[in-house]
Amino acid sequence: MIGLEEWAAGHRVLEWGIFGFCVLMLAVNGFEAMGKRLRMKSRLKNLAADEQELLRPFVGGNLSTHHCVTYQAAMSSLEASGILTVAQPSTDITKDGGIFYFRIQPWMLRYLRKHPEHVGLPKK
Repeated sequence: MIGLEEWAAGHRVLEWGIFGFCVLMLAVNGFEAMGKRLRMKSRLKNLAADEQELLRPFVGGNLSTHHCVTYQAAMSSLEASGILTVAQPSTDITKDGGIFYFRIQPWMLRYLRKHPEHVGLPKK
């Protein structure tokens, strides 16, 4: 135990440096997450008409998962933006029909339910 205390006393600056670096990285990560969330909210406020149409069943029905046809351009756009993700692996039947189940992130669904006008629904 004495050897560890001696090492710690001799390397106190290194310990504080590593601790400071970790705190800095946590802060940077937090700011990046806040920035991403703000960008996603801005994206949700400025949806195209066809994207709004695809998100209406999620918001109107309070659904976190819904089936959609993948060959629609808006679906690819929403998936690329990170608004929707594929909920399950496709089967041969759904692949042939181009139907996949998509999931919306919970915080986005809550945000759109508070602001249904972003998807063309009347505000409650």
